[in-house]
Amino acid sequence: MAVVFKKGDVSIKKIKEGTYKIDYEEGDYKHYWEFVKELIGEKNGNFEAKSVVSLKELLNEKQKTLSYHHLSHFFKQVGNQYVNLEKDGYGKVFVKLDDIIVIHINENKRDSKFLCLGLEDTYKIEKTDIKINFPYKKSRNSTFFSPELKNGKTFPLKIKKTSCIFSLAALISSCVKPGYELENKIEHLTSLNETKLYYGLLRCLEEDPYNRYYLWI
Repeated sequence: MAVVFKKGDVSIKKIKEGTYKIDYEEGDYKHYWEFVKELIGEKNGNFEAKSVVSLKELLNEKQKTLSYHHLSHFFKQVGNQYVNLEKDGYGKVFVKLDDIIVIHINENKRDSKFLCLGLEDTYKIEKTDIKINFPYKKSRNSTFFSPELKNGKTFPLKIKKTSCIFSLAALISSCVKPGYELENKIEHLTSLNETKLYYGLLRCLEEDPYNRYYLWI
């Protein structure tokens, strides 16, 4: 069996053509894993797919620009994974590029499933806050930090749980086309103007964490 993804306690292996096996420790993340299993059609640890690739590989294949179809799947599927993680009482403060994998169900790659499987940066939610005891190093992922995470100077730092949906929206915005910056978000998202995804992203990209919310309507 070839390992196609490994991060923390989660791994995906290719058993044979069209069949993959996912291994994980459910731990405290019952709702999260129930959603993931239903999304990918997992049975007894196995699921069927044409291919499994990283988000980085998909972006390279698509010349750094994803279609509206893929972007909307990304927003809805990973967003709902986070909603279910919250039901378990946990949250992430930001999403990294290499947290995301893409499962192509068929050859035309239209029916794709986006999963956020990077759970090592997961924290217990205290009411509506997440407490961070140490600063994150600046890296390529800093682009996807919420303003409160990026500007935090004193630790332990308490930030709102909505930090993650800001980060998710920032990551998705960078997949619309290269060159995303928070300051130019309206201009950057022009190609999505007046769509459900456009308004969904803007709701999540509010600089004030109290004004952010994840919604697809």
